[in-house]
Amino acid sequence: MQRAETQLQAGEFDGLLEAMDEFARLNLDDLLPSVANPQRLVTASSWIPSVIERVHRRFGPHERRAVDEQIDALKHEALASNDVTSLERFLSVYSDHPLAVEVRSRLAERLVARGRFQQAELLLLQNRRSDHPFVAAEATRMLVDIWDRAGLAERIAALTPGDLNRVF
Repeated sequence: MQRAETQLQAGEFDGLLEAMDEFARLNLDDLLPSVANPQRLVTASSWIPSVIERVHRRFGPHERRAVDEQIDALKHEALASNDVTSLERFLSVYSDHPLAVEVRSRLAERLVARGRFQQAELLLLQNRRSDHPFVAAEATRMLVDIWDRAGLAERIAALTPGDLNRVF
C-alpha cells in the first residue's frame, strides 16, 4: 500500500499499476492500517477502489484505460479459473467496476449449481440494474430461472410489464 500511495503522489503511473497489481494478488482479507492514517483500518476491497477513483481524478484517459486493462486482465484470470473463490475474490475488490458484470453472472451460475440461490440472486439483482439492456435482460432471465427452481412463482408474477419492457 505504501509503495502504491508513494507512486500515486509522485505521479509515477507505471509504478502505481505495478504496486496495485502486486497488492491485489496478495488476496488479503485482513484489516490493514491506512497509509495516510495508521489509526484507520482498511481492506483491499476498500483501498483499491479508492486508488482507482483517485487515478481517474488525477490522470488522463490513457492512464484510466491502462487501469481498466489491468482490471480486465484480473477479470479474465478469475473467469478462466471458474473457481467460486477466485470469482468472489475479484468481486470483493472490483464489484463496483463496470467490468465486474461478467464475473457476477459467472459467479451466480456457479452458486446456483451449488444450491446457493440467495447469493446468486443478489448478484443478478445488481446486474439487472445495469444500463446495458443485454446485461439487464440476461440477469432477469437468470433470476426467473432461479425463482422457478426455488418455487418462487410469486416473484416471477411480480415482474411488471414495465420491468420486462425495460429489459426485453
